[in-house]
Amino acid sequence: MDIYIEEYLQYMQTEHRASGNTLQAYRSDLTKLGNFLGNNGIYDWNKVTIINLNSYILALEKNGTAASTVSRNISSIKSFFAWMFRRRLINDEPSVYLKHPRVEPKSPDIIESGELDRLFSVIDMNTAKGVRDNAIFRIMCNTGIRTQELLELNITDVNLMTGTLMIYTQGHERAVCFDDSVKSSLMLYIGDIRNDINKEGNSRLFLNMRGQAMSRQGLWKIIKEYGGRIGMTITPQMFRHTCAANMAAEGSDLAVIKRKLGVAGINAMEKYSEYAPD
Repeated sequence: MDIYIEEYLQYMQTEHRASGNTLQAYRSDLTKLGNFLGNNGIYDWNKVTIINLNSYILALEKNGTAASTVSRNISSIKSFFAWMFRRRLINDEPSVYLKHPRVEPKSPDIIESGELDRLFSVIDMNTAKGVRDNAIFRIMCNTGIRTQELLELNITDVNLMTGTLMIYTQGHERAVCFDDSVKSSLMLYIGDIRNDINKEGNSRLFLNMRGQAMSRQGLWKIIKEYGGRIGMTITPQMFRHTCAANMAAEGSDLAVIKRKLGVAGINAMEKYSEYAPD
């Protein structure tokens, strides 16, 4: 059964440009399903019925799996079975009968304005590292850019004249505007710092202090460092939530926020409604 999972993951990577995190989630979800089926004597995807799938979902729920995680598993299963059915690897598509559990919208974790002020106040702008980190945080706060999107930005994706970023992800592109604070921080970083540390002609916008493209681990380390300075646990996702919440508070329509963040469905934006002015 594993061979179909591997072929499906390859398909998602090549045809849909799924990110590493997405592929890892699919692999985990489908492998666990395969193990469950194997433990129940089913070793052929063509033998799987809706009863088997519902039994697996029920087992997840009985084990205390969060509704959001159960829903993600169902999405993974539906996508996988649809792919097998299109490829005529199975004769039926039982997953179409699976129903998602109701997931209560959760208030997003954001960085309050006072906390943001403290965060920027502890950045040493007299150092090259501080100038770079300031630019990173301002872009994340102002554009809601995802971690991988940030790391994959090239210098040519920045237009300081128009105040826009071109963001490319999973085969799609979007232009995202940024404000004057981001423009000023980028001008300082690009003009005074990046050229000095970029000894190898790297095309990535954000580099480590050795002139190499910044890694995901490197970015997490930076965020953790500054969070520690202000006594707060900060994650990259909190910057994205903060951007969306601030836009909602300023009266932006949820559809506008959705486009800026590069989100496919409007339902994911409902959690920001609480920040909208009355």
